[in-house]
Order: sequence, then C-alpha cells, then structure tokens
Amino acid sequence: NRVVRDEWRIVIFSADPRICLNTCWISKYFRDIVNDSCKTLPEIDEFKRLFELNTSRKAELYPFLLPCNLKDKFFFSGWRNPEAYLDESFRAGISSFAAAPTELVNENIKKLQDDLTSGRFQKLYGDLFELTEYDCGYFFLVG
Repeated sequence: NRVVRDEWRIVIFSADPRICLNTCWISKYFRDIVNDSCKTLPEIDEFKRLFELNTSRKAELYPFLLPCNLKDKFFFSGWRNPEAYLDESFRAGISSFAAAPTELVNENIKKLQDDLTSGRFQKLYGDLFELTEYDCGYFFLVG
C-alpha cells in the first residue's frame, strides 16, 4: 500500500482450500495436507476483510475455476488428472507436499494408487471427468 498509487489496482491470487474441503477427491486422499494449508491460508472472507482493513481499499473477489487442462502445477491443479499425484516430480513442485512428512505422503499416494488400479476411484469420482472446470477455492482479490 505504501508503494502502490491510489489509482492503481492491487491484484492478489490466493486460495481457500476450505471451499472444496468436503467435495474434492484431493481433500479426501490428502486431508492432513489440505488441513495444514487451511492453517496457513485465511478463509476467503477473512482475507478480504484483512486486505480492506490494512489497505483502506475496497476489494472484490473473483473465483478462479481451474480448467481441466491447466499447465501450471500447483496443489489442486490435477483435479481431473489423479495420476499426476502419483508422479514424484509433479509433487516435488508443490510446497504442501514438500512440507508434509514423507511417510504421510507415501501412505496417501498408496491409497490413491490402489483406488485407481482397482477402479474404485472411477466409481467414486468418475463424474469429474465430464467437467471442464472445477472450483477448488482459488480466487483473485482485486482492490
């Protein structure tokens, strides 16, 4: 706020994983990792309130629905590609995985792999493959 002129917009890209905590398969397989993210990221309305309080600017929130073919690799970006999470190089670039205990990650990866192999994943979440975008809690705050 000290550097940005009053007429300039401030745009922040962030996330509130609570938005899909009970709906997205990623939250089910990696619950502890998502819960840790919830501890560090404020709820979306609290984020907006803090921004407005600390900058004296009004803010608007714009959801960013993740497309199914997103090239960037971040925590929920593989919502329609569960096999991506089995790839260590995919997980290596995601801070939530890097911060999690290796044993926990490996245990969750094994559950995901078993469900993919057995067809259980498809039975539970197959309808996701018909979607072209998904709300995983990412948003732009514009002030």
